[in-house]
Amino acid sequence: MNQIKKTSFNNLPLILLSFALIIFFISDGIYKIEVRGGLSSFRIGVIVKGIFTLIFFFYAIIYLSKEKNHLLFSIFILGAFFFIGQFLLVQNMTSLKISENLNRFFKYIFILLLYMPASDILVSKKCPYILLKLYKFIIWFNGIVILIAFLFSIDMFRTYIGPWRFGFDGLIYAQNEASYFFILALTTFYYRRFYLHIKEWTFWLVLITSLLVGTKAVLLYIILLLLFHISQRVSIKKILIAVSSIAIIGYFVFSSTINKILLNAWQIFQYNYEKEGLLFALLSGRNTFINTKLLPLIGEKWTWLNFLIGGQDVQKYYIEMGFFDLFLFFGLIGMLLYLYIFIKIYNRITFEYKFKLFFLLALSGIIGLSGHFFTSSIAAMYFIVFILINHYYHPKSYVE
Repeated sequence: MNQIKKTSFNNLPLILLSFALIIFFISDGIYKIEVRGGLSSFRIGVIVKGIFTLIFFFYAIIYLSKEKNHLLFSIFILGAFFFIGQFLLVQNMTSLKISENLNRFFKYIFILLLYMPASDILVSKKCPYILLKLYKFIIWFNGIVILIAFLFSIDMFRTYIGPWRFGFDGLIYAQNEASYFFILALTTFYYRRFYLHIKEWTFWLVLITSLLVGTKAVLLYIILLLLFHISQRVSIKKILIAVSSIAIIGYFVFSSTINKILLNAWQIFQYNYEKEGLLFALLSGRNTFINTKLLPLIGEKWTWLNFLIGGQDVQKYYIEMGFFDLFLFFGLIGMLLYLYIFIKIYNRITFEYKFKLFFLLALSGIIGLSGHFFTSSIAAMYFIVFILINHYYHPKSYVE
């Protein structure tokens, strides 16, 4: 009987996360089809996230461990900071949407709750084969949708609403979440291809569809990854020959597609540049939030205690730059605690040191410029899957 219970427990966290991965993907896809098709705007994802928040919270309580105990205590501290910050802020504001801010708090801690069952999988030191297969299935399914949408110009599966911005992200609703989805997928299968020498078509599918997404974050990451790859693996002579050959052949074969992507990106950039300047164009206007939102909040509404524990009204003072928003929400102490936990989770990855450092810096830069990572349940889900898949590597075990 004890053996049966132990076996059931060992399988439970993997079953929970696998089920959550599928449900999150399906619910996000349904919502996008509903909204883009003009059928409904009912946020099914909110209900899904709420249910799994409770499931993972009770899981942590029932299967308590030393690591989960530390995480729960950290969540309690962050929660205390949040409520005290809201109390201090409400003294200087006539209208404060505490319910909206509370919803944002649960978005911040969702990644910590997701890590509760993930930590048990990591302790077991077993390869999450089922999770890897599901992850590949999602990538292939969404990738095929993107390719079909691109070939037949299906507006429903575009990254952006309207024809003036190029991009196709398939069944992922928000462009910011699509960016992190493809960055994490590209990183995973790049490492498998060039470090573990696992040859699979998934890498090429992820690379092609990443180019079709059309977000600046993904394009920036592809450039950074290419530069890193070149610096680590290719001599100058080979670089010049390879780049010249690929550029000439690639442009000749895909000239119409490349022209469409580059021309669209350049037109949007030029419009923003002429409108507000270079920094506005690079940050998609987020730099203006510093003057219009950040400075008024900390200069007019905050007390000295808010600098330590935070206090933000997301409806009025959301900056959309990850680390700024994290500081405003939890203050200096809360931000350092949150990032400490995040780095500890990230360190469970067993990448080669230089690549691990490169990805952390690249991801941090993108989060800092574009935001929406720490407050996205979709991004949190794929990040935890990313951690699990890239935690334990044995090439023979991962070949299908």
